[in-house]
Amino acid sequence: KPEQSTISAHGKDATQIQFKGEYMGAGGTWHSRDYALVIVILEESNETYFFKILGPLETVKDSMNDLQSFLEQLESIPSTE
Repeated sequence: KPEQSTISAHGKDATQIQFKGEYMGAGGTWHSRDYALVIVILEESNETYFFKILGPLETVKDSMNDLQSFLEQLESIPSTE
């Protein structure tokens, strides 16, 4: 089951969703055990941004502080208008 939480990103609340388990790859023809997927969803005015980390569980765990630091240091996100 995914774990969902609210974190700070770009000075706003963002949704973080974490999945842990077996990654089946595109098409499901190969499987990798002990993988993690972290998705951060940041809603900005009229835009929604998605940030994703996918990899071996330990690698993703080791990258979480870097992800949080990146999200906190985001500069203004340009509008597509």
